[in-house]
Amino acid sequence: MIRSLVCILAAFALITPCREVLAQRAQLERIIQRRVLENGLEVIVVENHGVPLATVELNVRNGAFTQTPATEGLAHLYEHMFFKSNSEYSDPDAFVQRAGELGAVLNGTTQEERVNYYLTLSSDSLEGGMRFLSSAIRTSLFRADELAREREVVLGEYDRNESSPFFRLTREMERRLYGDEASRKNTIGNRDVIRSATPAQLTEIKRRYYVPNNTALIVAGDVDPQNVFALAERIYGDWRRGPDPFVSAPIPPIPVLARSEGVIVEEPVAAAVILMQWQGPSVTRDPAATYAADVFSDVLNGSASTLQRRLVDAGLFQSVGVNYYTLDNTGPITISGQTTPERLREALAAMHAEVDKLANPGYFSAAELEPVKRQRAVGTTMGLERASGFAHQLGFWWSVAGLDYYMGYVDSMATQNVADLRAYARKYIVGKPRVVGVLIAPEDRQRLGLRAEELLGSGGLGMGSARLEKLKIRNTASSSRTSNVPRSAPPHSPSPNPNSRSHSPSTNSFTLNGLAIILNRNTASDVVAANLYLLGGTRQITADNAGIEPFLLVASERGTRRFPRDLVRRKIEATGSNIVINAEEDWTMFGMRSVRASFDSTWMVFADRVTAATLDSGEVELVRAQMLAGARAVRDAPDALVSYLADSAAFAGHPYELEASGTEHSLSRISLAELRRFRETEFVTSRMLLVVVGNVDSARVAGLVARTLGRLPTGAYRWSPPPEAGDRPSTLTIAER
Repeated sequence: MIRSLVCILAAFALITPCREVLAQRAQLERIIQRRVLENGLEVIVVENHGVPLATVELNVRNGAFTQTPATEGLAHLYEHMFFKSNSEYSDPDAFVQRAGELGAVLNGTTQEERVNYYLTLSSDSLEGGMRFLSSAIRTSLFRADELAREREVVLGEYDRNESSPFFRLTREMERRLYGDEASRKNTIGNRDVIRSATPAQLTEIKRRYYVPNNTALIVAGDVDPQNVFALAERIYGDWRRGPDPFVSAPIPPIPVLARSEGVIVEEPVAAAVILMQWQGPSVTRDPAATYAADVFSDVLNGSASTLQRRLVDAGLFQSVGVNYYTLDNTGPITISGQTTPERLREALAAMHAEVDKLANPGYFSAAELEPVKRQRAVGTTMGLERASGFAHQLGFWWSVAGLDYYMGYVDSMATQNVADLRAYARKYIVGKPRVVGVLIAPEDRQRLGLRAEELLGSGGLGMGSARLEKLKIRNTASSSRTSNVPRSAPPHSPSPNPNSRSHSPSTNSFTLNGLAIILNRNTASDVVAANLYLLGGTRQITADNAGIEPFLLVASERGTRRFPRDLVRRKIEATGSNIVINAEEDWTMFGMRSVRASFDSTWMVFADRVTAATLDSGEVELVRAQMLAGARAVRDAPDALVSYLADSAAFAGHPYELEASGTEHSLSRISLAELRRFRETEFVTSRMLLVVVGNVDSARVAGLVARTLGRLPTGAYRWSPPPEAGDRPSTLTIAER
């Protein structure tokens, strides 16, 4: 079933930022060590002794930005060939076998301005992992038979992308925004180029870009930096330096967008999507603007911002997002919104009107800036918790902006003020050429009589977006081959690692007023996570009220007895903590993550959303509209629709047949009275399981629970295993879009 429709990330209340957040650069400098080998290879080591794992990652300054129309897509194809035969493992089976012996999770990704390859494995296998990647990056064979097979894999990935309604809109927007240099933004590539790729072309990419002086080796996790540096010298030190690839083949600048342009893409979609895109700053040529861009975007994405109040809370859009994507070779600025076809023209005019005001005095307040700066700082602290994710993040910044930019990011961002945001808007957005895109169903366009020239508004300007994601790092062409390769040898306990200093978490469980609590105390962590599981899942609902539990939890952000209306939002947006809501077949999960110093204050808002949501009728209707838009989106995404149909057929007549996140039918029918009744009868402690992980003790957790969730009724719920699904006859289901 489609769970992502109810995953909602929101910020949470941070009253007093912890010492580590306030001194973040110093913290990063303590845990990140760097050394450059004589051949130019930069070695970066991140210590994190929380668990006995290590991530070994190679980042290469390559990607779509090095492509011409004749090589469009070869950077990504090369990534697929990286984990194939090489001089040390000439037999493909030997390569896979060695990965299994290491017990490695491996993958690679291609983005606009970096390609990375990584292994995550037990820290006692560190040397083996470093040697494994060395053989792959230095001695790839590019066998013709393997290339023929991998071309088909990449073309299959292209087919999947092309089946998305948003793919063609993305491509059309890119062509207009980047002109003759659009190939330098297209990670998936050109079908004809991929189909005709040769080993000689890949060998030339290797010769030019895959050299040590264009590569960073990042090792993160339960490791000793001096040991890593010694291994790097021994394993990679004889790798021969190459010519600077950007001297022999300099990257031409993206041509300046001379005029605004509109584009309409027709696809069988239920909603209408409006995109605006501008050419934004280069991180190396105008780094100051990139800091302003991030604060600008975060302020506008806040649910209490002027933009959100006038566009989303007014009912014109179900959602609106603002983003700047940091790149060296012209990063795009995006404003995107989803609305209904019926309100498309009204919503478009309102968005134009707001864009025209973005540099006006008073559109931002100083009070709005401080919480989003704190969110970014706390987000960096949270990112340190997972060594593998932090390695990927460091690799991106090393390739795109240089590691010094990242190290000073939080400090530089903290200096931004209202004048900086207004200057950024004037320089790159207000009154500047842009691309405007609309994605709409053919019948809706015909009914509206919509023309491309209408999209530019009365000022002849426009909008656009190269991607719908609001992530800072995005546009990843990932290889769909992430694999937890089983060990080929019999299972065994890892041998002791003399360099390991990992901390051993302790786990205990207890019950308070019928609420089962599991606490895993990890003193090495600065982050605390708490997940509240409401047990039963689809066995607690019917086809007529499916989605009622996530509906309740989403609506709780709109106000509680202790934190009425916008106070919940302000608390949420004053922190870098986050809330996650996820509905599954067997439970609904309501979770929070915060830095340790703000756990108590965050918990109070989190718990109040469970125990005391006010459920105002007007706010509930806004949430209903947003959730209905999500339910309809299932029809627009082919992969999601196939998954939904398969689950429905496989579990016909079983509780798992129901969609835990809700359907158009159920979400339209659930009444306010039913929401309140369900909360009273089903939000009982006997249905709940609380799991807390982090550096907090049981007394602290018990005290917080006793004051909040512990006051809920106990109820009489008793968990039991779900019924067997039973065998199903083979069926064929065909859905037309």
